[in-house]
Amino acid sequence: MHPRRRVILPYLAFFLSGAAGLGYQIVWTRLFAVGMGHDLAAVLAVVAAFFAGIALGAWSLDRPIASARHPALWYVALELIIAAWGLFTILLIPALTAHAPHWIGLTPSPLRHWLLAFALPLLTLLPATAAMGATLPAMDRLLSPLSRDGRAIGGLYAVNTLGALVGVLAGTFALLPTVGMTAALMVLSIAAALAAALVLIAFREHQPTEPPPSPSTDPPAPALFRLCVFATGLLGIGYEVLGLRMLAQIIENSIYSFAAVLAIYLIASAAGAFAYQRLGARFEPRALLARLLTTLAALCALGAMTLPLVFPVYQAARSAFGDTLPAVAAAET
Repeated sequence: MHPRRRVILPYLAFFLSGAAGLGYQIVWTRLFAVGMGHDLAAVLAVVAAFFAGIALGAWSLDRPIASARHPALWYVALELIIAAWGLFTILLIPALTAHAPHWIGLTPSPLRHWLLAFALPLLTLLPATAAMGATLPAMDRLLSPLSRDGRAIGGLYAVNTLGALVGVLAGTFALLPTVGMTAALMVLSIAAALAAALVLIAFREHQPTEPPPSPSTDPPAPALFRLCVFATGLLGIGYEVLGLRMLAQIIENSIYSFAAVLAIYLIASAAGAFAYQRLGARFEPRALLARLLTTLAALCALGAMTLPLVFPVYQAARSAFGDTLPAVAAAET
């Protein structure tokens, strides 16, 4: 296969993977909301389960993937697991949520209530979300050797995040209203399976590659650096969820509100990843990271200062756009 096509097809596959992943998140949120009786509780529970599974999959499978001679087969297997488990949740989630009120009880303690509300999605979605978490190291292992400077992570993150944006918007405003939850999960499973097929086509004639040096030979990352990475993840999703909770006092506080907030988050994240892929090599990494974190802190503070402006802006947008579902979504965005 032509080298250019060998790179384009995996990027397209990772775009579809992102669309399927966040599309699943939207549909799973709606399915769990039926059992929990509250959109926001389901949003928080599924988001927590989603990222817990992704972290577990990335952490546990990174080293086997890094040492694999056939990383393409790893990626194909992961996407097929995601597709298959997505189909299985059509039956699994309604069956579990039907028993959730009985397990929670009529007067549960807050600890019991929230523990069950978060544990149920975590265990239900774990096979698919863990596989999702491992797709990034698998795709990075595939494409980094094919890039000019050995750097592919920024481009992969940007493409996957753009796919996630499409998945959020398509799942919320197209699939769910038109075909329903069961058919939406089928469509998303097809997208995941298609991602597997594209990688299989791109690397069907690819010879086994020698793995890079074992990660155990590299010096461990300093503890402060690991803490920094942990903190950026905490801030990233915490800022999104806290922002949604604050905006819920003003906007409609529905799955459409969540989709609007998430769409903005994904657009900006993809733009940042794309900029890093194109320009990041020009800067010394530690100095760039320090500047980015300083800027991030300042912009988070600025975001908090703009909160008094939210209500009049939203009211003006609602007055201008109207009260239809697309108009309300546009005003919330």
